[in-house]
Amino acid sequence: MNKVKIVKKMGTSQLMIKSLKGQQLSEHEVYSINNNEVRGLLHLDVVQKNNSFKLFYNVTGFVSFREFLRTPLTKDTFAKMLQSILDCLLALKKAYFHQQNLLMDFNRVMFLFKDLKVETLYEIFC
Repeated sequence: MNKVKIVKKMGTSQLMIKSLKGQQLSEHEVYSINNNEVRGLLHLDVVQKNNSFKLFYNVTGFVSFREFLRTPLTKDTFAKMLQSILDCLLALKKAYFHQQNLLMDFNRVMFLFKDLKVETLYEIFC
């Protein structure tokens, strides 16, 4: 299991995922995610060090799906949120990404209140 933690520095919150020994990085998937070829995935930065690397997702302003579900929701808001997640899954399939790499844990699906935007995290490990 990859080590996952929130790192706060200089007013931003970043979710960091550290690779395990032997894991490889998919450069194609990094490029696709950061160029919005798959909607609904958070952009990421990769920091490589020796034989390992870390993925950093800027989650400033986002709340987890678990936290979001604690707030009062209208049926319309809840439906939009679910539709965003389903759209992301469909986009992954069309882009030939591995759907099992999508982090669907309630603490890893991120929600931005101001525009009802749902962003999910994708581990680009092989």
